[in-house]
Amino acid sequence: KEAFHMYDADGSGHVTTKELHKAMRTLGFNPTEEEIQEMVNEVDYDGNGVLDFNEFVDLMENQKKPDEEEQDLINAFHVFDSDDKGYIEASELRDLLCGMEKKIPEDELQDMLRYYGLDKDRRV
Repeated sequence: KEAFHMYDADGSGHVTTKELHKAMRTLGFNPTEEEIQEMVNEVDYDGNGVLDFNEFVDLMENQKKPDEEEQDLINAFHVFDSDDKGYIEASELRDLLCGMEKKIPEDELQDMLRYYGLDKDRRV
């Protein structure tokens, strides 16, 4: 309850999307505005566009902690690194990501590969 009141900056009894975005960042998440709106829509049972205390609690209970997300990434890496080489070829990763239902634009894919780092042999 204290967290709810802390993030209800204006004391309205509701957490707005702006207040929620700040709360999520404080908790170690970095969602986009679109993701914030999707999260609100999932638990905004009365449809008023803001979260009351119970909706806020439901939302927080549904979120994964950053360490759980990291473990999910490690598990996914091991799925793609099926031969346990300890790396994934950039071309394999590109093929996997491009084959997903929700396509990743080439520029975002390149940014992702740069962010996670390719070694001299173009492996992640």
